[in-house]
Amino acid sequence: MDALDRVPVLTFRSSIDYHRDTSKESYWPMFHTVNMLTSAIGIWPFKDNFWSSETCGEQEALISTLSAGMVGVGDPVGEAVPEILLRTCRADGVLLKPARTATPLDAMFLPHERPYTVSTWSQRTDLPGRWHYVAGFHLAREHPDMSPVDQAFALLTYDGRDLGEMFVWPDAVEDWTLDLASDLGIQGSVVAYDWRSGAAKMATGTAAFKPFEDLYDFGYLLLAPIQSNGLAFIGEPAKYVTLADRRFAAIEMDPDGFSVSLTGAPGEAVAVLAFDTTDGSLLHADTVVGANGTGSVRVGRGDAAR
Repeated sequence: MDALDRVPVLTFRSSIDYHRDTSKESYWPMFHTVNMLTSAIGIWPFKDNFWSSETCGEQEALISTLSAGMVGVGDPVGEAVPEILLRTCRADGVLLKPARTATPLDAMFLPHERPYTVSTWSQRTDLPGRWHYVAGFHLAREHPDMSPVDQAFALLTYDGRDLGEMFVWPDAVEDWTLDLASDLGIQGSVVAYDWRSGAAKMATGTAAFKPFEDLYDFGYLLLAPIQSNGLAFIGEPAKYVTLADRRFAAIEMDPDGFSVSLTGAPGEAVAVLAFDTTDGSLLHADTVVGANGTGSVRVGRGDAAR
């Protein structure tokens, strides 16, 4: 009964204390595993703060954003990396988040030789389908770049327990493939957009990360549904979550494109991207948010740079 007089819990931290540039296998898998529980009970997780200026600052910012919870920036004054932080939000600081918290693929709980892979999605009422965001991280027990400091940190943090008891930790990462049906529940074809390279192509049955061999490096794919006009709307490629509802207020489809209403900070430049499955081209359009915090743009065949 005491709970009736208290504000409901909306978020809590679901990771150990952050230490920059240290033993990411001690953080990332456990955070995403615990988030299976936070997601199930409707509470947004918090990954703890991070430094965008650390070696894995991009990965830390991506993980924080895909958690759909708070994004805590902990860099000392003057050391933050604006380019990384602006991928998490609009120019006015409004976070651009997915519809749910990213959690591990089911396959992560079985023996594998894959990057540690998590996924989440966006979904809309004005366009059918789901936009899946899939991130993979190179965590390998026998990687030659694993340092004694990383190993010691893991042992001290978890009282000497082997991390392999807490998540499936392959000796090496050699399998870069995603099974669209079993991993993500995707039937039929989608467009696979490689966020890091900017390349896009159709994918049926399987998709794959471009191999990334460095310890703690990452790959990031957007799997976008193909609409009845033969186009896939990718959204805003400058952001980690390319189809956030706090950016795109409405999207109207026509036979050759999409008319988009968006929100943001006055004067903010926004680039929008789509993919044409009929000829394999990327379609680009640009706009600037007006003084009232809204804007519009059309991206489609014949009226966008290719």
